[in-house]
Amino acid sequence: MSQMDLPEKPERPLPSDCCNSGCTPCILDVYEDLVKQWQEKCELIKSGVSVSEEETLEHPPILSQTRYATFKVVSIKPVTDDTHLYSLQAVEKVASETIYKDLKFKLDFQPSQYFVLQARDGEKHFTRAYTPISDCKLSLKGCFDVVIKIYPDGKMSKYLKNLLLGDITYWRGPYGGFSYKPNTFNKLLMLCAGTGIAPLYSLAQSIVSNEIDETIIRMLYCCKDVSSIILRNEIHSLCSFWNFSADIYVPYSKASEFKSLYGETLKTVRLSQNEIAVELNQKTLRETMIFICGNTQFCQDMDMFVKNCNADPKQIHIF
Repeated sequence: MSQMDLPEKPERPLPSDCCNSGCTPCILDVYEDLVKQWQEKCELIKSGVSVSEEETLEHPPILSQTRYATFKVVSIKPVTDDTHLYSLQAVEKVASETIYKDLKFKLDFQPSQYFVLQARDGEKHFTRAYTPISDCKLSLKGCFDVVIKIYPDGKMSKYLKNLLLGDITYWRGPYGGFSYKPNTFNKLLMLCAGTGIAPLYSLAQSIVSNEIDETIIRMLYCCKDVSSIILRNEIHSLCSFWNFSADIYVPYSKASEFKSLYGETLKTVRLSQNEIAVELNQKTLRETMIFICGNTQFCQDMDMFVKNCNADPKQIHIF
């Protein structure tokens, strides 16, 4: 079989692509894994094993785990006082270093997976990971949305605060996520806090959009107060589906100080062991998958709570 019949070898990242900041996964490690997969596929083809037409078509994907793709900032919208929604469009350089054209092709990623954004501080590069929340309609056009919290002294936050519409950003991925298959579980219990809503929202959105998926989704979302609820309207929209419901915990708000949306459940207490025990009753416990996403302390607390309810570690996925 000729070399032309074999898939193209993954592109080796440049030494400068590694930011030396301890990324997980490191772009160099990802490259080694992709080379191994490429070698295995080549051996299969050489041995006469048929490969699907989709795998042999030469359509270079926009996203890559080993090289950075260029995305233009097309929108920046405030979500809360310290959180913004960034909309990005895939682009490629045309004639000069200042002219780019939009790439209206599908972005290949799954709900709950994350991308890595690269920025520069002087001569050094650094990276942070963010999870797209956009639906498949946007991804088909080469676009994605991310919700990002801005910290007063954050290195990436400083970079993001200076971004303007039309600026070019650099992303690679996708990575991680949860490999979800429709109707595998009767119920999903989603426990999240702050920007930890991102991977769980994207997963919930894909499930309710699938008419053949009858999985019940129960979301318990923790925020400081009402003003810090991220994707509030989006969560409210999901509640219109028969198989999704959510309680939002806002312990630093008083009921007299806010107005709930129609059908919205806001609780002015902290999420505790008792509330989780109600969700994980023994009759349905073994049919439930539990997702946890938030800061380190939140994840540790939730992991302890669900295990106290006799949940099997195999039923728990921490993002």
